[in-house]
Amino acid sequence: MIILLMVFLWVSFERNNEVLRARSLVEGERIGQLLAAHINTAVSVGDGYSANFTIPSHLDGETYAVTGFPDEQRVVVIWGTENFSYSAPVSTTNFNLNIAGYSVQVRNEGGVVYLE
Repeated sequence: MIILLMVFLWVSFERNNEVLRARSLVEGERIGQLLAAHINTAVSVGDGYSANFTIPSHLDGETYAVTGFPDEQRVVVIWGTENFSYSAPVSTTNFNLNIAGYSVQVRNEGGVVYLE
């Protein structure tokens, strides 16, 4: 009986971890897609476009990093002790990502998209 209880608790624990991991991955993907969508909108609208938006301060209860790879046309969100990451494609190589907080301004100046 005790062995059965231990197996049940172990399976429950593993399933809970899977749910938490999946939720974390979805949230990381959402942040990456949000950033990519704003970059792509700024490209589509063109010079003079400007907008403000916010991103969450934490992902899965932890801080996270956002990095841009213009040459590869992607934005990457990295978080967690297991080094999860999500890479979102963007439609340009002309972007500069320098996000210091969680209130973000995106603007297109002369064909270069800035996120600050």
